[in-house]
Amino acid sequence: RPVGGDTSTRIETPMAKWAMNCTSEVMQMCMLARGEVEFMKSEPAVFHWARKLRPDCLGFGFTMGSIALTVGQALHIPAIGFILQPTVIPSAAYPPVIPVDSHSIGLLDRVEAKLVGHGAQTFLKSLMENPLGMGELSRIRRRRGLAPLKGTCWEEFVRTNAPLIVPISEAMFGGRPADWPSRFVLTECIFLRSAAVEELEAGLRGFVDEARREGAPVVLMAFSSMPIPRSDILELAMKMIEECKVRPRLIALMGPHKDEPCGAKIMERADGLKRKGLLWEAGGAPFGKLLPLMDCIIMHGGLGTTAEALRAAVPCMVTGVLLMDQRFWGQRVHELGVGPEPVPIAQFHKVCVANVDAALGPDSEWARKAKALGPSLEGTSADGVLSNVQVFERLLTESLGDPQSFGPSARADAKAAAAVGAGGEGTGQELAVEVLSIANVPKMDLRQRGDVYVKVRRTGASAAAGQTGALKVASGETYTSIQQTVWVGGCLLEDTLELSVWDRDPLRDDLIGTVEVTVAELVR
Repeated sequence: RPVGGDTSTRIETPMAKWAMNCTSEVMQMCMLARGEVEFMKSEPAVFHWARKLRPDCLGFGFTMGSIALTVGQALHIPAIGFILQPTVIPSAAYPPVIPVDSHSIGLLDRVEAKLVGHGAQTFLKSLMENPLGMGELSRIRRRRGLAPLKGTCWEEFVRTNAPLIVPISEAMFGGRPADWPSRFVLTECIFLRSAAVEELEAGLRGFVDEARREGAPVVLMAFSSMPIPRSDILELAMKMIEECKVRPRLIALMGPHKDEPCGAKIMERADGLKRKGLLWEAGGAPFGKLLPLMDCIIMHGGLGTTAEALRAAVPCMVTGVLLMDQRFWGQRVHELGVGPEPVPIAQFHKVCVANVDAALGPDSEWARKAKALGPSLEGTSADGVLSNVQVFERLLTESLGDPQSFGPSARADAKAAAAVGAGGEGTGQELAVEVLSIANVPKMDLRQRGDVYVKVRRTGASAAAGQTGALKVASGETYTSIQQTVWVGGCLLEDTLELSVWDRDPLRDDLIGTVEVTVAELVR
């Protein structure tokens, strides 16, 4: 059952645009560290459906690692990650954020490059999610009867060898890191290749065909949903059309910015180039069918677009806001020898003409290496789905038979459940009882206020095993929510728990009501 957010809407907010256009490595690290924070409010929904559906496995992505780990441990359900941003995985093979020269003062770039290690990322992520062990994540885990994490979920996945699928080929990624655990698996990229993929729009296809008839190279600019204004894209496109020696035709895909208004002078120039058949502007197009027709691709560096571009076997260059893993893929494009180093969009105007001429020149080294690389990225199937499904099936089979898949906290819980199930044998185990709500609360005080709390104990125990904090209840209120956890020690299946609701008074607390339930009923 899918759970998540609306990324496109989120990144269009003024604050998000400001953060993404900030080229500082420290800001990039902060955004990466905060990747899960805003999704933590969805934990109750994930827990509810996991408890109701009892799936064999929880699948999760980059922004749901801590939640999947917590829910999986609490309910003893194995979790398998499907990770499209693998630089979040701690490793000596790469930093979490690739440094990019983005300041006019080189010293600042060199200083920031020292701050992008995994140690700093762990500190920032812990600070964002769980400051001093008392943040939202610890509250969620305590609510589920689990101990707080020591470090981040990614460190926990490494330590426990949790199964993670990274749908990227080893050749594209630069090889499998030697310090990855055995169940972190690189597979193949996934491509959209079904019969449902639409054909190229007739006008766009005609634009490409006309360029071919005239012997002109075609360059694509595409930045997906990244917050790059339409006017900036048009300015860059027109600069390359007018100044490049190779005289390219240029396709500019604007994404969600295709209807943005631009200044009159920009539109006058752009409309003139369109009438001459030199510029084509659109919102989007199916990459699987468009990119193989290109001679050069300028992109934002997202995983999907980069994979399509490399498979198209043409020179590539990465620019844009260079958000988190986009920097990694920009650097990989350069390391593979198929394009220049990535540069922020604010600096691209300085190098775009020279880079396009270098990419499309008769002796282009980038073109030669791209042509050789493309076929090597062909997978076992056209879309890469089969390989990923096979690896998932193998990891799931292993996980269902391996208690390690539940993580260390859940293994302790599993042992506790086994001890409880042993009946009278042993001394029993500690049980976490979460008091969700109280109904039918009467008026108990002359001042028409109630200080309500709950005691929970095993029948026969000499003292209360635990109680919730007091909760103010207004006169006439018949329902209130407590949502606190009480710990009861020494529990066996045949034991009975007594839950009693009390009203706190200065002289003597008043009993409001009592209910009894067996441990066996709670376990079921």
